[in-house]
Amino acid sequence: MARILSLISRQDARHRLFFALAAATAVFLFLRGRVRLSMETIATWDAFAFCVLLLAWLTILTTPVHKLRSRAKEQDLSRFVIFIFVVVAACAALFAVGFLISVNKAELRGHFTAHLILALGTVVFSWSLVHTVFGLRYAHTFYGDSDDPGADQHAGGLLFPGGRTPDYFDFAYFSFVVGMTCQVSDVQVISRKMRRLTLLHSVLSFGFNTVILALLINTVSSLL
Repeated sequence: MARILSLISRQDARHRLFFALAAATAVFLFLRGRVRLSMETIATWDAFAFCVLLLAWLTILTTPVHKLRSRAKEQDLSRFVIFIFVVVAACAALFAVGFLISVNKAELRGHFTAHLILALGTVVFSWSLVHTVFGLRYAHTFYGDSDDPGADQHAGGLLFPGGRTPDYFDFAYFSFVVGMTCQVSDVQVISRKMRRLTLLHSVLSFGFNTVILALLINTVSSLL
């Protein structure tokens, strides 16, 4: 079992996307013609997001610190792909909330719990996916090549308390703190490149959290 988990955790970002797309395609084909198109679309996105999250967190939890620099370069996605992830995740979450709004109460009788769980799952998966992808990006930026010609140097940009070499979980912690509070906590941002990335993450998180939370509260309260 440990060997299988180790093998999975070593898969790079492209392989993660491939496996997630395969799972999403399987769900789409299985549900095709059996449920409404809106439910099929949401379930397909949920399957994709869940697979990406599962594979990413296996990497985060099992990668030792001494292998992190080489692994970070394999696990990172480009800035363009990150932008696409954020846009798709936001649209998926909005679509899930809109799905609840569009379904009238008569249709929801007997299926309210299933619809609500599906929509809430989409919001949770989308929110978690955004901050997980940013966490991997922080690790890649931190362990990227430094301007210093020394072979053992890396770019840095974040100062973690305690003086220990940060692991993936440290970057996930930083990313989710920014995602929840739109600010940093006990981790100092000390480089221009990292400040720009953190600023982008904070602004996107604020917009995502504000819009989704407002719509979700309004929708659920109107359906109860």
